[in-house]
Amino acid sequence: GLAVLAALLAGCGGPPPAPSGPQTASSVGPAVVTALPDVPSPQAEMVCLPEAQQDIQDLIGVVPTAVGPIQYANHTSTCRYAYANGAFTLVVQDLPNDITTARTYETLAAKLGRVEKIDLPDAEAFTTNDGSIVLRRDTKVMLVDVTQLPGTFGNPPSPRADAARLIMKAVLNCWVG
Repeated sequence: GLAVLAALLAGCGGPPPAPSGPQTASSVGPAVVTALPDVPSPQAEMVCLPEAQQDIQDLIGVVPTAVGPIQYANHTSTCRYAYANGAFTLVVQDLPNDITTARTYETLAAKLGRVEKIDLPDAEAFTTNDGSIVLRRDTKVMLVDVTQLPGTFGNPPSPRADAARLIMKAVLNCWVG
């Protein structure tokens, strides 16, 4: 109810940071496609940080027994949240452009099944055959993998697909940029 709404509106970590340095684009020469740095983006790293952990805990009502550490390889960050009776994993892919992002999102839809579209203001998402969620925002694709949670999870107990939605909302509140 209201507690969930208040938690969703409270967000994570305050206002977004101001851009640093001059924000100008060069108009000399052809556009250059730059490779992604081989480090997690701030958004991908955030899924394992204390603010996200607290927001997730506040929404699902259960304290994890262990979180992380974040695993990173090939522009993909993975963070596992372990609980006494199960676990979920957040997988964030940092992608180079909108085309690759759309292709990755659609590939996951084909692989995991697209059951229900989730309406979001600044992102696209869908539920999968197993209750997990795939989310696309900017050039990031996130999988909220709840396959290791029991069928009913949280406090108060609810279907694990509902927990996946709450986890997604907590992460979106923290994502800046």
